[in-house]
Amino acid sequence: MKRRRFWEDHTYVPSKPLHGEIATKHLIVGGGVAGLFTAYFLLKNGETDITIIERDFVGMGSTGHSAGMLVKELETASWDAVAKRYGKKAATAYAQAQVDAQLEVAQIIKEGKIDDCGYAKDDFYLLMRTVWSPAKRRSEHKLRRALGMKSDFLDPRTLHAEFNTSKFEFGERLEGSISVNPLAFSHGVARYLRSRGVRIYENTPLITVKGGKAQTPNGEISFSTIVYARGTAEKGRHLVTYLTSIGVTRPLTKEELQSFHLRDKDMFLDEESRGSYHYGKITADDRILIGYGDVLVRSDVAHAPLHVPHYEEIKRFIQSTFGSIALEYAWSGVYSLHKKEVPFVKVTKRSATIAGAGTQLASIACASYVASRLLSKKHPLEILF
Repeated sequence: MKRRRFWEDHTYVPSKPLHGEIATKHLIVGGGVAGLFTAYFLLKNGETDITIIERDFVGMGSTGHSAGMLVKELETASWDAVAKRYGKKAATAYAQAQVDAQLEVAQIIKEGKIDDCGYAKDDFYLLMRTVWSPAKRRSEHKLRRALGMKSDFLDPRTLHAEFNTSKFEFGERLEGSISVNPLAFSHGVARYLRSRGVRIYENTPLITVKGGKAQTPNGEISFSTIVYARGTAEKGRHLVTYLTSIGVTRPLTKEELQSFHLRDKDMFLDEESRGSYHYGKITADDRILIGYGDVLVRSDVAHAPLHVPHYEEIKRFIQSTFGSIALEYAWSGVYSLHKKEVPFVKVTKRSATIAGAGTQLASIACASYVASRLLSKKHPLEILF
């Protein structure tokens, strides 16, 4: 078993580090999905003078350590909690923003010809066991429908016809979720942005910012606006960092996929595990991917040694759900989360911060909002942030 990330992209050629002095209108710090899509939305709004700096390489942070599941499921809180704190109108706007984010993902993959990122549009299942009452899930299902999401509540017979395992008895199916290889996807977005004139400097960490100048190890950038999309490098009392782990099995045979009713590459989440939850999907090459765990840690980088208790729990879950299927890859990663129900987003006339979104789809929705507000344009998420 390989103790490393499953995602690879040998075709990507990184950008060179910054050397010397440059000037830019918009400086974005961070080459993960939040930073890349902030640049994308600025481009869509007619801006062309954009620079991204990344301390490592594009997609090598939390984005590239993730499962690549772009689903309308919140990491920060339940939809019910969002609606109670911010109101149903704000929750509806947030839900629609995530639908719009999925459309943007599909659009940039098509426009940028990102053909090697394992893109698939699948259903996403929220799974429950009979020992837990389905009442809470029915309530969330009703709210999702009220927020405009396409969702179906599944009784045991319907669930087993679509997800054949005796471990779960009830479920909810959300239509139109997206699966990608997150590393190849972020690399494809970076290539597309560069083709549109966005300057990207990798292996270029930010050292200090003073006035309208940003210092890097070998250069200086003068800017008009700056966006901090630094993932785990962003610190503050409002943010916490968690460690999670992912395991990927050997490829399944066609017969195995058929026996589990997983030929259409569905994604899923077990919301009622003890302690944490399991999440997973079928990869483009027919492997089972399972993630688990949320251990509170102190770290400003996304990579971490494999967390053995998570690994053992992932093996146990696969055994009890799918049978004896060996893991071929396993890794742990760190991500940042806001303590409140929605991501941390702050925008002033000259700066913005995106942090603690937890999911890539929420990060993309926040990037759309930030780009609009920096250009003094209205955005539906004003009601939320």
